[in-house]
Amino acid sequence: MTSIRPARSTDLSALLAMGLLMTREAPWLSEDEVDEDLLREHLEAVVSGGGGYYPLGATALIYEDTKPQGAILGVIAPEQPWIVPLCVHELALWVRPEARRRGVGRQLIRALEAWGYDRGCDGARMGAGSGVLHEKTVALYESEGYSLCGQTLRKDLR
Repeated sequence: MTSIRPARSTDLSALLAMGLLMTREAPWLSEDEVDEDLLREHLEAVVSGGGGYYPLGATALIYEDTKPQGAILGVIAPEQPWIVPLCVHELALWVRPEARRRGVGRQLIRALEAWGYDRGCDGARMGAGSGVLHEKTVALYESEGYSLCGQTLRKDLR
């Protein structure tokens, strides 16, 4: 049976493994640049509802059948620091390759939107900053009613 549910502390290892797999797929990031302890600390904060990192709220939602197949992490914050309405911001969305093209990502997006809406958010912001399947990710968001509003550009300084 498939379900989407909030992550629990017992899911931290699975979330960490998915985060590392996403890192391997990111075209601009190498795995040796990832601090696993810092990633685990961040995941613990998100799973616990935000902690000191995200005082307005955070969640990690997991799509699973017999095992986790994907996850989406989101936080509540103002749309921009100088704009009042709250917004749910997607921090990461990743689906196992074998579970892609089956609606898993779409269901996770909708679940995060509902989570944010239930907590008073007026909007949602999704991103494709990892670069993993960038065009397909943007197309998925657009098919869910999102519009591109700027881009993030990155440059190495060292």
